[in-house]
Amino acid sequence: MKKFLLYTTALLFTILATTSCNDDEPSISPQPEPIQSYATIEADQQDGTHTARRDDGTKLIFINLGTNSFNATIGQRYLIKYYIVDETTWSSIENVFEETAYEVVLHSMESVTPKGIVEQSFINADLARREDSLGQNPIVNPYFLVTKATLSSKYLNLDILYISPYSLSVGVNKTSLVYDDIALDAQNNVVLTVRQKNVYEDHPEVVNSIPIVERFSFDLTSIVPEGQTSAKILLKWITKSSNDVEPVTKSATATFHLPSASSSRAEIGRGEYTIYNQTAE
Repeated sequence: MKKFLLYTTALLFTILATTSCNDDEPSISPQPEPIQSYATIEADQQDGTHTARRDDGTKLIFINLGTNSFNATIGQRYLIKYYIVDETTWSSIENVFEETAYEVVLHSMESVTPKGIVEQSFINADLARREDSLGQNPIVNPYFLVTKATLSSKYLNLDILYISPYSLSVGVNKTSLVYDDIALDAQNNVVLTVRQKNVYEDHPEVVNSIPIVERFSFDLTSIVPEGQTSAKILLKWITKSSNDVEPVTKSATATFHLPSASSSRAEIGRGEYTIYNQTAE
């Protein structure tokens, strides 16, 4: 009965946002903010249940999805928003192990592009050609913003806002993360530089454009020296918004920790650590 009431309440959150108190006045009932987490979709279960694994190791069980209404890709990373309904015990199909999981109502999900990092030594081996292929942020198009940077599990997650040629839509943002594997900076930070190839260089005929936000996750495992469990990082990028006369170099610092298989499960909603947020400036 308790689970039914919680589930019903979660579903009503969406209804409250769209239901009017009467025919003339819109509803002013507040809608609770869903929890937001990076997660990887796991294999479908035999009974049609869909599950995901949050970056902090927590399993999520989607209870408001039918067998044929889930279009996510197995093994793909997503930024998901959801409401927790109940805590439960999850058993594998083979009943080999049990773990604590959360039954959730899915609010929304957005795909995330996982990418590897590019080592500076690799670039130096063919400097002119590889520098050109990576690019160094927009020049013709004066708009490139890292709006948010977070650490979760083994990933650096970036939200990037840029201007895209209208006819090309999503997928043309050639974003890379360069890791200086040759030397640390003066503060012993590993230097990570966000680079972007200007898509307008390849499509000079395009005039109309639209703003697009894309999300990327970069695996930072290789930046941690052998025998250690963490590394200090300096994340930097060159940006030029519509308000900037000249390009501006921005940066953020943090300590990246390798995920530990023996660590205890994190608290709800604590799997993601923000190191930069443009809205806080």
